Amino acid sequence: MSTSTLSKLVSLLKNANTNPSVASMIVSAIDNPDSGTGDISKLINSDPILSANIIRIANSNYYGLPGRVSNLNFAVSILGLLAIRSIALASLLRASIDIPTQIWHKLLANSIATAKTAEAMSLDRSFGLTGGLLADFGEVIIYNSDRDTCNQIQKETLLQPLAERGPYQEELELIQFGVTHSELSNSILTKWGYPDEFCNAIAHHHHEPIEASDQNSKALYWGMLIAQSIQQSDHTTSDSLQLPSPMGEFNFETISEEIGLFIASVDTP
Repeated sequence: MSTSTLSKLVSLLKNANTNPSVASMIVSAIDNPDSGTGDISKLINSDPILSANIIRIANSNYYGLPGRVSNLNFAVSILGLLAIRSIALASLLRASIDIPTQIWHKLLANSIATAKTAEAMSLDRSFGLTGGLLADFGEVIIYNSDRDTCNQIQKETLLQPLAERGPYQEELELIQFGVTHSELSNSILTKWGYPDEFCNAIAHHHHEPIEASDQNSKALYWGMLIAQSIQQSDHTTSDSLQLPSPMGEFNFETISEEIGLFIASVDTP
């Protein structure tokens, strides 16, 4: 990787780590055990765009309350603080860094699919929503550094079998940039103060966990494979992916519909 490319990546990573005041205060408030939902809602209310986005997401069909959530406090209680924290950071990045529609929709699809796998494994659904949304943010950093190379990597990656695409993409990124999008995502989230267990799952999300006890990583790995499968129309049933129990009963058509509705809800002006 050239010195100029490395400098651009480092610069973008530093910019992504600099939070505007409202987003920074929201994150700090959520991390403060003395802060209540009302305190956090007041901070969110000071940013009309972020406030509208959070209410819009709470009203998405995914949460089963379309058109019923008009109160910000109610929206915060529905989404949960981990999801609110991540939405604030995602809004920050989308405002400060160019995220092409294709990648943005990929992140949203990852979010819903990983929430489904987390829920099936009796894990916190907000972990799935957050992990799926943020795991590939490093790809955004790479895209903004060298769009042509990033697009070429994506084209070559799509030629590989589904389960091998993530590791293959990382190999190409290492050759071209000296770093993978997973490593960049991990670096960003570590600097933003996410727990080590969460960041570790992000760092290895393209590799099936060896340890049976690593449930968060397992939920993230399979959720993102499901999202890829649905978005790229590689499979129509869970049998094709040989999903582990209890994900084997997933209906891909239903998940695909939920992803479509979620994307439409979030992207609606």
